[in-house]
Amino acid sequence: MATHKELVAELINVLNSDGSSEVRAGAAKGLGAAGGADALRALRAALKHDSKILVRATSAEAVGLILGRGNLQDMMDQ
Repeated sequence: MATHKELVAELINVLNSDGSSEVRAGAAKGLGAAGGADALRALRAALKHDSKILVRATSAEAVGLILGRGNLQDMMDQ
């Protein structure tokens, strides 16, 4: 079974290199669910540089999921 780090690395590879915008968007969604700093960096890069609006929009949603989780944790810690 793949570790979290391996899963994120594979999703980043797909996000950065797959020829299908639908597949890249799926990878972005997966990265949003997985979370973590590496996922966040890859999603922000896709948001800025991917040529397809589907991938950029899905990346934006995924960034929101990751950042929202962090903010929720901050609120719970207070």
